[in-house]
Amino acid sequence: MIGTTINNIKSKYKIKEETSELSLIIVYFFAFISNIILFINYAPVISNDSSSYIYAIESFLSGKLDLQRTPVYPALIYICNLFFGSQYMLQTVCLFQYLIFFISIKYFFKTASYFIKSNLIIFLTTLLYACHPSISIYSANILTESLAVSLTIILVYTQLKISKQPSVKYVVFGVILMLILIFLRPAMLFILPVIFLYNLYLYITSKNKIYILFLTGTLLISSAQIGYCSIFKQQHGIFSPGYISLLNKYYMLRELSLLDIPSDNTTLLAQDIRRNNAKEVPKENYYADFFLLVDKYPLSDINEILRKQTSDNLSVYILAIGKRFFVSSLSRVGFWHYPSEGFLDKLLYTIFMKLPLIVGFIYIFLILYLFKMISIYKRDKTIDMRDLFLWGFICSNIILMIIGAQDEWNRLILPVLPFI
Repeated sequence: MIGTTINNIKSKYKIKEETSELSLIIVYFFAFISNIILFINYAPVISNDSSSYIYAIESFLSGKLDLQRTPVYPALIYICNLFFGSQYMLQTVCLFQYLIFFISIKYFFKTASYFIKSNLIIFLTTLLYACHPSISIYSANILTESLAVSLTIILVYTQLKISKQPSVKYVVFGVILMLILIFLRPAMLFILPVIFLYNLYLYITSKNKIYILFLTGTLLISSAQIGYCSIFKQQHGIFSPGYISLLNKYYMLRELSLLDIPSDNTTLLAQDIRRNNAKEVPKENYYADFFLLVDKYPLSDINEILRKQTSDNLSVYILAIGKRFFVSSLSRVGFWHYPSEGFLDKLLYTIFMKLPLIVGFIYIFLILYLFKMISIYKRDKTIDMRDLFLWGFICSNIILMIIGAQDEWNRLILPVLPFI
């Protein structure tokens, strides 16, 4: 009787495993077709930010930290150039990004199985992730978004795997992934406190010393980031991994009309900022004005003026952050900014620019999911911490996006978008 029951369980498990394998094969089939179309039609896509990644390696090779970019992505471009030459360098970067993206599809499927019981829904959500052009198109771009999304998927799966089956090899792999993500894209800093707190909880509840290893790795990465920022301050004058955060603050202050520098400040920098602030120009021109300031003045001086303007108008600045939550909620999740010439362009443009899928729906989903977790806790007096971990992971990215960056919501939300 017991043997029959065990055989039935094994049989059901085998059927489920075979179903999962078939589902993944189907997903990969459609993902290959959709992504090969995007690659052939668009790769490599060169945006306004691409050149700064391409040429950043020159600063690192000269012994200095780059003003804008952290080293991981410029190093990838440099390695592709060494092995494949400048003629195929960017295409190779795109192919590498597609490779990591395709690997992440499997880990997305496995991550979904932690939270979803229905095989059909797991299949459909994975298919959406694998074929959604607004996500996969970034693999054809010379930008960090594609690797940020793919590696975040793999990192979240690794963390969930560690919480279920603590293992040194998974901890080491997770720490390496975090290190790469932090120095790929400084905005990924939001992952550190969430993962630290989750592993602290796991250690407290299990007393398994493997979690101490992960906590130590998280602290070492934080120390490495602090060290990098300290070197940047020595070389360029501000404690930061790059001046992008300063650019974002300049943009936000100017957008809020908070750059009215008092007339008693007669420095050349203050005069230039007042002159820029008096011009009526599109917001896109704010970047060019900031770059001119950086060419003429030390970052420390620019930082001091922006810091003072923020502190002198702190209440207005804080209220503006609240307003940014509302403004961001009206932004579309997907977008398509490529020329609307061919049939594919027109189709994708129609899908992303006409459908009313906005970031606000994500906020509503997160609020409803929070109420769901509270309801479960009240009923069962317990909660699945994996749910809370993922919820906190998404929310921390959104908070950092609202507070620390300008209005490119649909791009900045990408690393956590697949989890929603």
